[in-house]
Amino acid sequence: MVRLTWPVLDEFVAAAKEIGEMEVWLFGSALRSERPRDLDVALLYQDRERVIQLRGRALWEFAVPPIDLIAFTVDEERHHEFLRSVRALRLV
Repeated sequence: MVRLTWPVLDEFVAAAKEIGEMEVWLFGSALRSERPRDLDVALLYQDRERVIQLRGRALWEFAVPPIDLIAFTVDEERHHEFLRSVRALRLV
């Protein structure tokens, strides 16, 4: 599985699972390269407070490679179809 390559991503996914009620998606160069410049992660959420809680853990602040995070509500994602357009891989 892709996540095993980057321990910080495992920690991020575990934290998102613990907080709950959000989906974590990986996209970008991490899906095509073993040595990406960054890890592009999208969150799909209903409750903004859960995203704030996850960001508060600062798991990726000094990560190598760094995690670049983007978050969408379910309605925003449905409108923009971002995850489909970037061929994202659901992690949680």
